[in-house]
Amino acid sequence: MAKYRDFMLQQSDFIKAQEYTDTSAIILNIRNILLSRKGNFPFTPSFGMNVEKYQFDLLDDIQIDVIRSELSKHIAQYIPDISGVNVSVEIVVDEQGIMAGGQNMLGITVVSKLNSEDITASFLLYEKSGEVFIHNETH
Repeated sequence: MAKYRDFMLQQSDFIKAQEYTDTSAIILNIRNILLSRKGNFPFTPSFGMNVEKYQFDLLDDIQIDVIRSELSKHIAQYIPDISGVNVSVEIVVDEQGIMAGGQNMLGITVVSKLNSEDITASFLLYEKSGEVFIHNETH
């Protein structure tokens, strides 16, 4: 039986809940940590780091360290069963202007283990027209 479970509503002709378990649920949880604002969840008011508060076009090494530290702290607190967590954060420049209109993007990679299974999740976040977009890839 899966220990970690999460659900998302999928838009379709029939709105239904898509269930995610174990590795997929953990990756979804990391995504939720990134995008949620503190206080969004009444029973866990400190959950979330509101990554959209950072101005992506003004990112510097100090902000990168703050983001890495805050995400690592949240993962340790809210996903305690994963081990060997390594969080890397980098500025990705959209030189072609394809996704972020030539602005900076935030690249985040989380590498960890659940039991003996390796988990790698990469997220690319960018701001466009005042809205934060996130793409993620799992391995």
